[in-house]
Amino acid sequence: MKSKEIKIDGITYKVSASTDRGVKDAERMLKKSLKQTKKPKTQMDKPKRGNPNLYKGMPSLNPNGRPKGAMNKTTENIRKAYQQLTETT
Repeated sequence: MKSKEIKIDGITYKVSASTDRGVKDAERMLKKSLKQTKKPKTQMDKPKRGNPNLYKGMPSLNPNGRPKGAMNKTTENIRKAYQQLTETT
């Protein structure tokens, strides 16, 4: 059994394998796994979305909401266009 001690950032790791090639592969994989866990905070933190002034549980900004029967501008325009189309024929 072949083994090798590797010191990274003051920490000693011991890798073992049955062949020299296996020890090299184990060393490479160890370094790769340690590199993945050491990402800078800026890459790990996703940018926050939304308005920071809004929070869960705060009073509604539009307490009454949309009045019943109020139509969307697009729906209103389509109905007017359809009405004009049916009146002209």
